Amino acid sequence: MYPWHEKIAMQMNNPFKIIVSTEENGFPLHWHQEIEIVYVPDGTMQIEVHKTSYAPEPGDLLFIGSCELHHFVPNPQGCHKMILQLGGSAFEDCADLVFGHRFVAPRIVVGMSQHPWLSQAAQAVYEEWREISTRA
Repeated sequence: MYPWHEKIAMQMNNPFKIIVSTEENGFPLHWHQEIEIVYVPDGTMQIEVHKTSYAPEPGDLLFIGSCELHHFVPNPQGCHKMILQLGGSAFEDCADLVFGHRFVAPRIVVGMSQHPWLSQAAQAVYEEWREISTRA
C-alpha cells in the first residue's frame, strides 16, 4: 500500500476544517501537512499511525501530526466521530514550532488524562456542529 498526499483545501478566512460522521468506510494510507485531531464521542474506530494501531473509544482524542502516515480502518458498525484538521495559519507565529515536531504519544485517553477539558471542548464543538448541520 503506497501512501498518497492528501491536499486539504482550507478557506482563506478559516484555518481549520471539521468533518463529522457516523460512518467509517475506511480511508487509505495517506499524509497531509495539516494536524488532525480525531474525537470519538460514541462508538469505536481503529486508526493506524506509523504502523501503530489505535482504537479510540468514547471520549478519546487522537492527535495526528503534520505529514504523519495514517489510515482509517473500515468499521461496518460505524461510529460517531469528529475530525478537526488544523492548518498552519491556525497557530500564527507558533506554526513552525507546532509543525516542526511529532507527537510522542498521539492518543490521549481522557479518563486517565490530566486534561479533561480537552474532551469537554471537543464534545462542545461536536454538539454545536451537529446542531448547525441539522438546521441547514
